[in-house]
Amino acid sequence: MEALQFQNTQIGTAKDLSPIGASNRATGSIETMRTIHWIHLNCLSAAGVGLTRAQMITDIASITVKMNGVPLVNGISVTELLDLYKYWFDSKVAYTPVGNLSIPCVRNNLPVAGFNRAFGWGMKAPGGGQNSLTIEIVQTAGLVTLSQVEVYYEYDLFPPEPLGQHVRLTPYTRSFTGTGILDITDLPKEKAEAVLAYHFHDTAGTMTSIEVIHNNVQVFERVPMDVLNIRAHRAGRTRQANYFHVDFAVQNDLANGLPMGVGTCWQLALRPSYSVTPGGAFTIIEEGVYNGL
Repeated sequence: MEALQFQNTQIGTAKDLSPIGASNRATGSIETMRTIHWIHLNCLSAAGVGLTRAQMITDIASITVKMNGVPLVNGISVTELLDLYKYWFDSKVAYTPVGNLSIPCVRNNLPVAGFNRAFGWGMKAPGGGQNSLTIEIVQTAGLVTLSQVEVYYEYDLFPPEPLGQHVRLTPYTRSFTGTGILDITDLPKEKAEAVLAYHFHDTAGTMTSIEVIHNNVQVFERVPMDVLNIRAHRAGRTRQANYFHVDFAVQNDLANGLPMGVGTCWQLALRPSYSVTPGGAFTIIEEGVYNGL
């Protein structure tokens, strides 16, 4: 009888990130040929105690993960990483991680485990060797508690595979000092295969509705945010304070997403309407599906 192909994941360790200190860039790498599902950064004090959410936000400014020099997670803040985790998973049970910054390397909301795994970060290089995977955290000038960052990663035991379809988290900064409708027509649309969601991170403004136009078709026809929030809730998402989630993947289906790419998307406009001004800069995090590097 042929052996069963179990889809369990195992957990490996890598060297701690270093150097740790105010204003430092601490770096490290993961050396494996296995497909990676999650990366966990365990943030500890000098006493070996996991940092609280507030302490991690105080001490770490941003997180970047690159494969062969290409950012798959590009300068996401600790606040954004923690809040996106809660957006995706709080519907199961509300949970605030202690000491842990978890970076997803697969999709986690598809109905079949094998579908989620298909988006894993394959570590087999095109020439047959191993892809390079580097992690970088930028520490704040006001660092107080952080003393050590351990690195753990979840991987499977399937044969080594190259990087195929995968999800990237990419922040873009935009600015608005008024109220009413803001036209955003310059978000990238050539490199991704699809966008699963745009997460507007704005601590000052109030977005009341949004229109999304794709190739001259109104995908969202001036839809109130309350409608998008209930739609997301139905899909198992939990809206986070200071965010406006524009989610195109609420059927939790392999084929979900707003199509992108050369020859597929030639026009894209997001037109949020604000009753309270953002008062300046805010961030739009693209949760996008890409194929290879």
